Amino acid sequence: MQGLLGTLSMLEADADPAARVAGFFDTVRRRESDLAGVLRATAALAQCVVGLDDPRAGTSLRVAPDGRLLAPRAGHDGPRVWLERDPAGPLDALLLQHLARAVEHRRSARHRSADVGVPGEGPPAEQALAQVVLSSAADDGERARAALQLGLRADAGVQVVAVAGGGAADLVTRVAERVDAVRWAQVGGVDALLLQGGLLRPGDLVGEATTAGTRTVPTTAAAALAWPQARVALRFAAAGLHGTSDDRLVSHEELGALAALATVPGDVARSLPDVRALGELGGRPGGRGLLATLAAVCRTRSHRAAAVQLHLHHSSIAGRLAHAERALGFTLDGDHAITRAQTALLLHHLHAAPG
Repeated sequence: MQGLLGTLSMLEADADPAARVAGFFDTVRRRESDLAGVLRATAALAQCVVGLDDPRAGTSLRVAPDGRLLAPRAGHDGPRVWLERDPAGPLDALLLQHLARAVEHRRSARHRSADVGVPGEGPPAEQALAQVVLSSAADDGERARAALQLGLRADAGVQVVAVAGGGAADLVTRVAERVDAVRWAQVGGVDALLLQGGLLRPGDLVGEATTAGTRTVPTTAAAALAWPQARVALRFAAAGLHGTSDDRLVSHEELGALAALATVPGDVARSLPDVRALGELGGRPGGRGLLATLAAVCRTRSHRAAAVQLHLHHSSIAGRLAHAERALGFTLDGDHAITRAQTALLLHHLHAAPG
């Protein structure tokens, strides 16, 4: 019972426990979670296993406090919900009453959806809750309450994803079937996803213009710290320097020291002679192709390999590269020159990329 009281103490501190339970389930009903989501939220609140068996609907579920689905216990004569603890606590009867109502509300909902929040389609309250989870201005208590009401497990890892170029709806659809939970909101004009129980994969990015940056943290409490890091990773993904489909999904963890390049102020980066030269080069007719050629040669260190990646004849690569080298004022004749050109390319693209 201490677990339930401790959790309730995080919800509306000025209300009594019964009112807090009612407020919690009001939020669950407004979100119209699927039945597994309703039970996960209840199990997290009660801090014990919660069960549902409805033989008429062919539904039998048991959920642990950490959100894991357990072996069901079917065989009841009619619909039933229960809490698995002994002895029962003083609020358990009230909890079960609200749970039964939430289950019935979900069953009778006219519009059923997957257990995701969709901007413009999902309840505005869910958008606001996700924004609180990702907000650095929220305190720990506010963030914990929001995560709990979203059905996110406080003790489980969460992948924070920043998405650009559209395609967030497709991402949600593709990952919803294999992760425990996915929530979607817009924060500062950028699509944000919160994933638990699974990770985004490069193959999930269907739209050619879609790019994503991620940061995975061990608990939802750290999501606000992860959000700006995911946006930094998004800037590298939007830069697209590796020339592969996997390049459109970048994790902040894999950037390492490269992430520091994103902290360079834009005006400082653009004032550097190498970056300024690339900006001027990219603004000329055919300039984007010249920059792509420069990046491909830096990446492969081979005219022929760059030609294969760009679907060009190797003689065309040589001509383009010579043009880019004249603009930069140096040739790619060694490791130092290649590193210098790659750094300039990163800074140029980072300060032209969203995020």
